[in-house]
Amino acid sequence: MKAFITYQLKNYIRSLLFIPPVALYMAWVIIQYSYSSVDIMSSYSNTAIVLFIIATWIVMNVFRIEDEAEKHILLVQLSQKEQFLYGKWLTCILFILPLVILAHFYPIVTSSFNQPVAVTDHLLSLYAHIGLATLGILTGSFFSGTKLTNSHYVWLLTALTITTSFAYPKLIEALPSAISWILWILPPLRYFYEPLKAATTGGLPIGFLASFCFAVFYMLIIGIVIFKLFLKNED
Repeated sequence: MKAFITYQLKNYIRSLLFIPPVALYMAWVIIQYSYSSVDIMSSYSNTAIVLFIIATWIVMNVFRIEDEAEKHILLVQLSQKEQFLYGKWLTCILFILPLVILAHFYPIVTSSFNQPVAVTDHLLSLYAHIGLATLGILTGSFFSGTKLTNSHYVWLLTALTITTSFAYPKLIEALPSAISWILWILPPLRYFYEPLKAATTGGLPIGFLASFCFAVFYMLIIGIVIFKLFLKNED
């Protein structure tokens, strides 16, 4: 597994496909904090939301970097097919984790906030960034690590899913209740950025634990779905 992850990292770096998403996110964070005295929670919410898009982008690249022949050789060399999926996920995590660290600590180092960062602020920031990055990994791998890999419209489907997920609050109000339930299949971004918007200086916002539980439940379910679809695709 270690050799496979090392190969994936080298392969992705040599492809230079990491440059656009990583450079774009770094630029976004720097621009976000180009002014001092910005609000803590709203700023962290913005960088976490953008990280979801960037993480999805990176995952799509990592999963689709090999052609079918090279992928078949790698699957044969691995003792179990699921190690291919785990290795891809770990590779994505190693690329995305520095972006989480950058988004959280850059404004602290540059003293960009309008007040000191409390312990609760740290917890909510890491919760939002790690949670939305994980959702990005799952979203990207759902479209690029399953049978949808062969679709010519995979990028379009991914972009549509991301856009619809952001529009969830408006869609749930506009659609009839009889069909609005279908929106629950979308990545629940709101469970990660809404607690930041509802946060107060008194501690964690009301309903934070419920949001956390629902988010973890969704990620477990979609992770199992991806795992099953991947194994079925490689049979």
